[in-house]
Amino acid sequence: MHLQLLATTSALSVFHDVKNDWLYLDWQGDLTRKSVQEGCIAVARCFLRKNYVRVLNDNTSVTSLSPEVASWLATECLPRIKLSTIEYLAWTYSPNIETQFWTNVAMYQIDGPVVVTFDDVESAYAWLREVKFRSPGSLSASALSGVAV
Repeated sequence: MHLQLLATTSALSVFHDVKNDWLYLDWQGDLTRKSVQEGCIAVARCFLRKNYVRVLNDNTSVTSLSPEVASWLATECLPRIKLSTIEYLAWTYSPNIETQFWTNVAMYQIDGPVVVTFDDVESAYAWLREVKFRSPGSLSASALSGVAV
């Protein structure tokens, strides 16, 4: 990965992967509601400068995530992702099993974009680089016009 640093917060470093033209989000430490909110604002600011279709969300350095964070992500942050230009989100789990649980709780009701979870960055990177399908909700009427029913 050839990474260009775009923003940093106490819990997040946001990079542009120049080679692949996607965002790489590197979360670290004990995530609190405040630190996650600050990180999400930093990511939103990056989208004001450029639209990204693919995001690699790396949680491998996250040591904890509270239920309060999971609740906020599920109700406030993640539902708004479908309003962005993101089509594919590769999400790597924290090695902490409780954090994995709360991550799953937060992502339970995401209905767009396509989100796939991974245990390691290498697998997430490989998938994000090769993925070409779209979720059924993202298909346009023109894309469906050639499909026999």
